[in-house]
Amino acid sequence: MTFSSVYQMFDPFTTVRKQHTWSWFSGSSSGSISGGTTTGILDDWSITNNVGSNSYGVNDEVDGGFKITTGTASNCVLTLNNGNNATHKWTDPTNCVWIAVIKQFQTTNQKCDFGLRGTTSTGATNNANHFKQHTSWSPSDEWFYETSQNNTAKEISTGVTVDTAWHTFKGEQSSSSCSGSIDGVLKVTMDDTNASGKRPNDRQQFTMQMQNLSGVSRSLAIRYVEVYNT
Repeated sequence: MTFSSVYQMFDPFTTVRKQHTWSWFSGSSSGSISGGTTTGILDDWSITNNVGSNSYGVNDEVDGGFKITTGTASNCVLTLNNGNNATHKWTDPTNCVWIAVIKQFQTTNQKCDFGLRGTTSTGATNNANHFKQHTSWSPSDEWFYETSQNNTAKEISTGVTVDTAWHTFKGEQSSSSCSGSIDGVLKVTMDDTNASGKRPNDRQQFTMQMQNLSGVSRSLAIRYVEVYNT
């Protein structure tokens, strides 16, 4: 028996496959930005929410990846996001997963986050399921896992110290809870008990944002991301 697609080899015709996207950030462009929005970095990825003079692009160092770097003025910000707020929010808030391989290049004087967000605006946490580090928080050297609903957020420290190695982060959403894992180990589960119902209730998209909190540039790189509805 022959099949016209790989999907038909493993799934019945009556089953519609859930949405699924991934990227290795291979062949992405590089550049600098001092204002406005740069689109078309790779596939549906864009550089947005620029504040200050920042740079982005393929990281040709040994470990590779796509790298965003803030400028040297205080509070420079840059965001890598999968499309835009209006057209690329397709995740199911009650059944979805994201996985990303991320590396920081510094560990202090910075604010960064990556994962699913309902908006890419600087500082916004509308319908988020992501990991964050903010070096004005306590403990400042640990990763926090945060979920939010309509900009009402709840964050819990994972107990994992921030470093400059590559790590695999994962966030999962169901109709009753959200959970965050680092390097295959479950670190935080948020439900109505400990998150006060702050689970996302609307569609999201993947974003990665870095902001420096002093006059020194800060960098964040990603070499793999996968997002899918379950």
